[in-house]
Amino acid sequence: MSYRAAEMMTVAAARALGSEDICFVGIGLPSAACNLARLTHAPSVTLIYES
Repeated sequence: MSYRAAEMMTVAAARALGSEDICFVGIGLPSAACNLARLTHAPSVTLIYES
């Protein structure tokens, strides 16, 4: 199975976040990365979304 570069960057960004982190989240892939982190290993990460 092959992965696109955008998918690999999303996973790498998600792995960089921890439960104690506060993250300003953009739309698109940054949002996907933050939510992946929250759902997999960082349930207490604080996400602040741009408007």
